[in-house]
Amino acid sequence: MTPAVLAASVAWAAAMAYLVRLPLAPGDRAKAPAFGPLFCAIAAATCLPFICRTPSEAAGRAATLGMLVATGAVDYRTGYIFDFATLPSAAISLAVAVATGSVSPAAHALFSIGVPIGALAAWSRGTWIAWGDIKAIFSIVIAFGVTESLLTLIVASLSGILHARALGARSIPFGPHMALGAAIAVAVGPLLDPILMEG
Repeated sequence: MTPAVLAASVAWAAAMAYLVRLPLAPGDRAKAPAFGPLFCAIAAATCLPFICRTPSEAAGRAATLGMLVATGAVDYRTGYIFDFATLPSAAISLAVAVATGSVSPAAHALFSIGVPIGALAAWSRGTWIAWGDIKAIFSIVIAFGVTESLLTLIVASLSGILHARALGARSIPFGPHMALGAAIAVAVGPLLDPILMEG
């Protein structure tokens, strides 16, 4: 990993650590910490250098996982996912795609997954899935591609359904569930690629 990539990764990790530690406003609802999803995401990030093909690919995925861990923690406490975490993450993922010559797969994933979900959010006026979630999903699809993005969203949706049923709630913070889905996708996705390519 080059010194520039390492320095950028450290700076991004510091920024996300600061985001997690932001104090809550007095009116915010206190919620139980999402230890499970956050632990899974951190564990998957630790494995990134071993399961990614290049250091640049690892940097792009680490940026997205770091964003999901931080925004998942904040979303669990406040119910919001903030632009100053999701938009830089999307920019980093896009820059990595350009640097590695994988713009075409990233664009394919964005248009086949990100755009339909964005259209769904627009049609439902943000009641089915919030705009902060959509911006986080854009980072996911650019960094992960079609297969792992779909796996991320499937796992996140199933986890969210179980969470909502357990609480008897009509709405839940989706950020921690995306962190969990991304962690599982990063760990399992490379194992699925050969199977899908054979099929």
